[in-house]
Amino acid sequence: MITIMGYERKCGEFQPSGSASSLKYDNVIFHVLNDNCGIVGFVGSSCEQLKVKVTDLPKLFNVNFEELKKFVGVPVQFEYSLISGKPVLTKVVILDSNEDFQFKS
Repeated sequence: MITIMGYERKCGEFQPSGSASSLKYDNVIFHVLNDNCGIVGFVGSSCEQLKVKVTDLPKLFNVNFEELKKFVGVPVQFEYSLISGKPVLTKVVILDSNEDFQFKS
């Protein structure tokens, strides 16, 4: 299970080494807990960060920056697609704990 514990917005510009021009950035850094981090022998929850461009929020989360608060502290599912052989985040969905995590007898 993945839970978004918080987020922060980072924006500004930087000049890559060897470049004459600067690049602007506007990202949200999500701080998440992951109960299934995929590391062999790992016990517990891993603390991870996920960077998403602010312009991608409506596509991935179906909200704008101001509405992100509803994703904090609830279980979410990250959906990925393979693009050019690499996994790319394509959607984030809030899971309904009453439906998605019921034990079946």
